[in-house]
Amino acid sequence: MEGVSSYPMRWRDTPTGYGWISIILHWLIVLAIIALLFIGDSIGEEGDYMLRLHTSIALTAYILIAIRIWWRLKQGHPGPLPGQQGWSFTLGKIVHYILIAASGVMLVSGPIMAWSGLLPIRFFGFFEVPNPIGHHLTLFDIALAAHIIGAVTLAAGTLLHIGGVLKHTIWNHDETLVKMLIPHKLAEGEPDLPPREAAKLKAKPAADAAPEAPSK
Repeated sequence: MEGVSSYPMRWRDTPTGYGWISIILHWLIVLAIIALLFIGDSIGEEGDYMLRLHTSIALTAYILIAIRIWWRLKQGHPGPLPGQQGWSFTLGKIVHYILIAASGVMLVSGPIMAWSGLLPIRFFGFFEVPNPIGHHLTLFDIALAAHIIGAVTLAAGTLLHIGGVLKHTIWNHDETLVKMLIPHKLAEGEPDLPPREAAKLKAKPAADAAPEAPSK
């Protein structure tokens, strides 16, 4: 088995794998979301301290998710590893987008719920985010319902995500889990380019080889 030292310090993504930036962002957001779910469930019991901690971590998650979205749009999405079945890879991407959507619903509904319920949003005691909404009971109820739906969807999607990883690890014996732990080594003939640039490079020869339309 190869040691970790044999893996490259690759920061950007490749056509079939993730670099350190994507991997670090992934696990930081995972930790933030798990903390938000558990702390959010304790707000009623612990009161103001847990609420302040919950909103502070949520603001941090905002920044991390915004960076991750920008990075994914810039890099593109890595394709499947050799041997991965098309349907399972597609299903995994769908679950991935459901998780992102549920996280977005929670991150949008959370501040609206706090502001419309006149609950302060403070960032670790350093500053308070101004309230642009004011007290609005109906909006609070809608945001609370959306927040709960987002939390349930996120929990269900996380279980599906974990189940998919276990399936690939135990049943398929592929490197799906390793893909999100360590940047993979480039396969023979695989360009050392981000997925989006590699896709453009792959499409260019096909476009150049296409016959020109006859002139009228």
